[in-house]
Amino acid sequence: MKKVLAMTISIILAFFAATGAAETENEYGCSEWAVENIERALSVSLMDSEKNYDYKSKISRLEFCELIFNVVVQTPFFAEWYEKNADDSDETFRFKEKFFDDLEDSRVNFLHYIGIIYGKTEREFAPNDGLTREEAAVIIVRMIDRVINMETTEMWYDYNDVDEISDWALNSVQKISNLGFMKGIGDNKFAPKDIYTIEQAVATVVRVFDANIIEWIAKAIKKDAGAIGYVYENDTWNYVTYDMAVGRRVTPLDVNKDEFRLLNYETFAADDESVYFMAHKIEDADPATFQVIDNTGNMRYAKDKNFVYIYLKDGGIMKVIGADPETFEALEYPYAKDKNDAYNGCLPLYVDDVTKFEVVESGSGATRISFPESFLTTAINSEEIAKYNNEKYGFINSAVIYSPEGIAKTESLVYKGYILEEDNRLKQ
Repeated sequence: MKKVLAMTISIILAFFAATGAAETENEYGCSEWAVENIERALSVSLMDSEKNYDYKSKISRLEFCELIFNVVVQTPFFAEWYEKNADDSDETFRFKEKFFDDLEDSRVNFLHYIGIIYGKTEREFAPNDGLTREEAAVIIVRMIDRVINMETTEMWYDYNDVDEISDWALNSVQKISNLGFMKGIGDNKFAPKDIYTIEQAVATVVRVFDANIIEWIAKAIKKDAGAIGYVYENDTWNYVTYDMAVGRRVTPLDVNKDEFRLLNYETFAADDESVYFMAHKIEDADPATFQVIDNTGNMRYAKDKNFVYIYLKDGGIMKVIGADPETFEALEYPYAKDKNDAYNGCLPLYVDDVTKFEVVESGSGATRISFPESFLTTAINSEEIAKYNNEKYGFINSAVIYSPEGIAKTESLVYKGYILEEDNRLKQ
């Protein structure tokens, strides 16, 4: 156990080492696509090398927890927890509290204690039951949120079977799709109710493990990367970022350096003529009156004397179409309004009476970024939605930010996301 907790250079070397060439014959009895993942999992102790797995069969809840636990113990989170709570004389991990009547397993009890695993009922774990794909997604995302903390800019995956995804699993399915750890099974379907197999679970957990190692190494390297963001060096202002592929990326800014100043908001700056978001000049923005209205959540807002802007913290900024800066206000996600209209993201809703506009149900956070070639066509939309988008937003010629979530209304109109679901004006 202590070897696992050490987080030494051997883990780093293991990541960059070859995963081991697959045998000419598949000795595992698994699908060919799974061989490399299985060998990787065995090489970094995510699986019990002494156990004979039927890789194409369903994975039990207990077996899945074993995989998850073996990722968790190789994170700084667990190393810190173990340092504070473990008995130094004990080489074997033991968690003393017991939560389930039908299972005696320290690993599962620990995962339950830190909020990653829950039982079928308060006292029943059902260790031999299988998992569906959506159940697996929820557990993995809980682990990521609890002990790894990987951030992602949410892009909506409009799976053909999205209506089959349980409400409690939808956010997790979207996040794990964005992170790239689970994708559809073909035909743009996620298959949320399909039973998860051992080889599928191993492949997913290996992806999470390797991404965690990459991120951990990147953070270690990044400490020596120097300042990032807006940096004055070599007699010029630059916007500096860092990524694993390139390292420190320096983008010189064409600004009036004597007038250039950082604004009181992350990722914004200005000189006497222009406003900048990261390394990009914001078209038509007025530096004298520019200010951020809201810098929290998925959709964030700024304004100047002429326009309202919507932006994402990780990149992308555009104008809220037709919004009035003086009266604009952010409401519950994903809605906003001004004296003239209400908005979902950057899209005007064309409400009949904005004074009666109210949010009935806020969205969970799923944000879509679409370009005209997809937003206005059937590339990702049904013919009905594509027709709706063309009739209302056919003039759009640049990217848009919006959400399909949330419910809002006036006295006569009901909106689901940005789409008008009910129009009762003719009934009155």
